[in-house]
Amino acid sequence: MDHIKVLDNLYLVINICLYLIAIIVCYRRYGYMNIGGACLVLYLSIAVVSLHLYNTSTFEFDFERLTLFPFLYLFGMLLMALSSLLKFDERAVTFEQPTAMRSFYALCVVGVLATLFYFISSLSSLQLNLVSLFVDSGGADLYADSMEDSEDVGVGVDNLMSIISNLCSDVMILALFYVMTFKSPKKWLIVGIIVSVALSLIMSLSEGLRGQVVLSLLTILFTYYLFRYRLPQRAKRIAKIVMIVVGVLAIVPVAFITFSRFDNHQSMDVAESIEWYYGQSFLNFNNYGLDAGGIRYGDRTANFFKSFLFDDVPHNFVERREKYSHLKIDDYYFYTFVGDFTIDYGPILAVLLFIIFTVIFVKKTRADNNRLHFHQLLMLYFVLCVCVQGSFYLFSYSDVGGNLKMIFMLMLYVYFKLDYMRANGILKWK
Repeated sequence: MDHIKVLDNLYLVINICLYLIAIIVCYRRYGYMNIGGACLVLYLSIAVVSLHLYNTSTFEFDFERLTLFPFLYLFGMLLMALSSLLKFDERAVTFEQPTAMRSFYALCVVGVLATLFYFISSLSSLQLNLVSLFVDSGGADLYADSMEDSEDVGVGVDNLMSIISNLCSDVMILALFYVMTFKSPKKWLIVGIIVSVALSLIMSLSEGLRGQVVLSLLTILFTYYLFRYRLPQRAKRIAKIVMIVVGVLAIVPVAFITFSRFDNHQSMDVAESIEWYYGQSFLNFNNYGLDAGGIRYGDRTANFFKSFLFDDVPHNFVERREKYSHLKIDDYYFYTFVGDFTIDYGPILAVLLFIIFTVIFVKKTRADNNRLHFHQLLMLYFVLCVCVQGSFYLFSYSDVGGNLKMIFMLMLYVYFKLDYMRANGILKWK
């Protein structure tokens, strides 16, 4: 091993130590692993996998020389993004029910019905797609078809139910565990939400989109972790059973998708492809996160907002990759949600944006006498989704669909906050 390789491995070990030290500090502060510490454990696992991945020589996707500063930059930005979660003591905080209970129930019902109607409308193609998963190259064919279909994303509105279902997808996971904390939870609503979440996973599987399934499973796991101290024992048992069943049922077809896509790949086997899938983000960020040969001027993270101001905004990832073909990396590869912002706005402006949003989120998610109101929970949950889903992937609220989900969450926050203020006499409707 030459001295350059030794230095690169030293940087990777230092990177691992950074997250390990942060986890120890977090644990010593609270005496247990809070939700922010759990996210750090996730990052630590990625850092460990990246060490092994970098030293694997069988990949056609070779990484460049590593430097220390990008790892330090990424660590600092991740800590900044995690601030709200690192400061949150879920053992001491209780989750208050929303003052607008009817509106909350209506939101859940709309999300469940939209997913159900979308599922029913897709049944004919869904059955054929699910069967083809278990055929050689079936998962690869489905993935290719979904990529072709995605070229039309952003051009028009084809299915209203699919849009509503997408808007509610993350909120439904939050609602599932939130309803379980109620003193008298509505069982029919819990069953309905479980069904809608399961149907969303099935539809993602039918399109060969293993990434969306993995992100959803991660979100479910970490949302449970957030609520674990507020769930009754019976609800905990039900939640664990549901997560195990859903996890097993989802992992099997995901495995078939992986086998069909990489079993005949010349440069890597299935196990190596999983390692590359999970561990590449930190390495790609180190190589290109701070210098990708240019920036995208918000064309990925603020695609929907930018389209109102400019005419040359790409409608989908295919057009964006063509427009920015001069960059050293595109969103086919993973480089964390931090990398999406540095490549979109540059490393300096990205820091300023993170500082602004960190100050806002820390202030808005601060518990009131150890009570967290629903509108605050929505904001805290949004931070959790960004930090978990974007850990080994990208900024999951990008492009038109992601931006709309972000707007939807903001609208819910504003509505439930205003209703909370009205109910407490702070604000009076005129």
